[in-house]
Amino acid sequence: MPIWSPQVLFSSAGSSPLTVTWRSVTTSTAPGTAMTASGVSLGPAGDEFIIVSVQGGGGSANAAASCTVEGEAATKIDGTGTGEPGVSMFKILRSAVSGATTGDVIATWSSAPGRASIDTASVDGEVGDVTATKEHSTGANTSSVTSDMSVSAGGIVIAAVIHNDGGTSWTENLTEGSDPSAFESTRSSFASGNFATAQTATITATFASNATSSGALFLAIAPA
Repeated sequence: MPIWSPQVLFSSAGSSPLTVTWRSVTTSTAPGTAMTASGVSLGPAGDEFIIVSVQGGGGSANAAASCTVEGEAATKIDGTGTGEPGVSMFKILRSAVSGATTGDVIATWSSAPGRASIDTASVDGEVGDVTATKEHSTGANTSSVTSDMSVSAGGIVIAAVIHNDGGTSWTENLTEGSDPSAFESTRSSFASGNFATAQTATITATFASNATSSGALFLAIAPA
């Protein structure tokens, strides 16, 4: 399985450690081209950033093109790699949604996936450098997806995967937030972790058995 080198997408400067917490998941077996996750948790008012992860499978265009949180556009985070993983992540400042702790999240696609899930998470602290990698595999028996992530001291890792097999387990002590089973032939999983020390973390999502299609997006976020 190839391991992609990360790409730095945006940055700022500073030093307070970050903490990430998964908040909610919403699934649909008929999302159409616009799926709404209504009244979901966005985390407490003190958490500065909101992260939205959108997973889509079973359609001709599975990566979400855009996302809004409480009507405000979130910024898409793309990564280096090849192919289309079917996972998209977005970020937005809580101040952009007037400090809301719950709200509606809407993901849109150019072409409807057959199934989709939307996860939310919140980040406590000021975000600095963000790197992202993506991985995609089709037509082969794949038991896992992996990325080597350079994580700063006090940084966090956020990862999500979609595949057509059973449950998912994660390495590097990542905590799984969601792994919905009532999702027909598609499974998604969202995981995250806080890192006290700087390190190269080999993040692997392992499936219960071989999948014929899988895709993942991995983020490493440094404190500002």
